[in-house]
Amino acid sequence: MPKAAVLRLQEAVMAARGLAPDLAAGDVVVRRIEAWLGPLPDGDVATLSADLAFGGWHPLSSATERALRNDRRALLLVRASMRPDAATFQAYKERVRTMSAATIRQEFVAITGTVAPAADADFSLASSFQYATPAERDRALQGAREYLPLVQSCLRHLTLVPHNVAQRAIYERWFGAFNAARYQGVLMTVSQLRATAKRMKLYYRGDNVPPVSRGAMEPVPDPNGTPRLVQRMPFDAGYYLHGDRETEADTHFVHVFLGSAYFGSKVQRFTFAGVSAGRAGVILHEMTHGVCATNDEILAGAIAYG
Repeated sequence: MPKAAVLRLQEAVMAARGLAPDLAAGDVVVRRIEAWLGPLPDGDVATLSADLAFGGWHPLSSATERALRNDRRALLLVRASMRPDAATFQAYKERVRTMSAATIRQEFVAITGTVAPAADADFSLASSFQYATPAERDRALQGAREYLPLVQSCLRHLTLVPHNVAQRAIYERWFGAFNAARYQGVLMTVSQLRATAKRMKLYYRGDNVPPVSRGAMEPVPDPNGTPRLVQRMPFDAGYYLHGDRETEADTHFVHVFLGSAYFGSKVQRFTFAGVSAGRAGVILHEMTHGVCATNDEILAGAIAYG
């Protein structure tokens, strides 16, 4: 398939994610598109890519014009994946050709049925956070809320690593000299984080936990409605903590234990591609253990996941 056809499809898929009201809804839409595209013969995919073209492209088009064009293509792609009837496609394309950005988003929501999830639907704080200070609680919430945007940002930049010198330099800072096999492993790991249906539960193991509670059991909500008890790891004043074998085997939740250092000054807030990557990065690291069964490894002089 011509490179231009592949690029046009890739841009349309990325734009489709951006049209969704939130990251989770965008991921659902993209997975639907990918599942639909997967079985199609190359010839049909090439024809689809050509059908997404509107013509009239000019190299001096503004960023706003290019973004609008990609959004129109994305809407066409979503519509084709959900209603693959060629007879009405061209008529719909003529409607889309003149749609504004606001109308495109309204049409996208109408077609896909996407809605924004309830706030903090992807994570919760365990009862042990009753011992946390307000500042510690805020830092836990900060990391959890910025986790998914960070995953998405990492995935977007990882796709550029093989062909972009600047992005490869950032990658090698964390994972050592570029190696194709390791790169594919890292890319797969972050993709799994984006796709997992597991929810995150955070447990407080900071300085203010009473000694009697440091190895205590806490109730864990079960999606089937029956609370259960999960044995906790012993208290550790170190960096951050993760669950034992029983918690790691949980098919519904990833249990992340935050030790004293998570809440301290050693975890610096910094920005990666416009997304905070300090405490969210700590949580991302721990989620790779719970979702992907990664191991800590020493790479580029620091602990990374492998």
